[in-house]
Amino acid sequence: MIVKIFSLGFALSSFFFTHALALNCSLCTTLMGWEACDRAADYWECSDEIVLFGHDFLSDLNPTLPLNKTAANAGGGYKCYSLEVLFGAEKQLHGFARGCTFAEVDFCSGWRSGTEVIECRTCRSEDPNSCNGAGSLVTVLWINLVGIFVLAVKAL
Repeated sequence: MIVKIFSLGFALSSFFFTHALALNCSLCTTLMGWEACDRAADYWECSDEIVLFGHDFLSDLNPTLPLNKTAANAGGGYKCYSLEVLFGAEKQLHGFARGCTFAEVDFCSGWRSGTEVIECRTCRSEDPNSCNGAGSLVTVLWINLVGIFVLAVKAL
């Protein structure tokens, strides 16, 4: 019984550890404020597809964001962003967005005139208090390891 629990624990730990190395960012866009953005947010593992979707969405406001690169040819890796802007005719629209970008992209630069960047931050941290508000699969890993430990102790 103990061998089965430790085998299961090792398998789960291996699975979660390999996935814990990825960067996860909160993804949301809204005109309703940060609270609405956070309520509607999904947490995704950054990928080229996620980055390019976000870049395409923002390309009218920032034409310098790459639309045809991959992490491999953009310097490798990803980072999260948090963006608050005023845009549109006479800056009547107040936008809020969080997502993933390539690590080497200067995400906070290159915005068109007529777009007022109120706040733009990027981070490579998985700290939930970082720029993006996303959690990490590392947290899931530790929760699973604790759970496995509790099961093992109960089995004794």
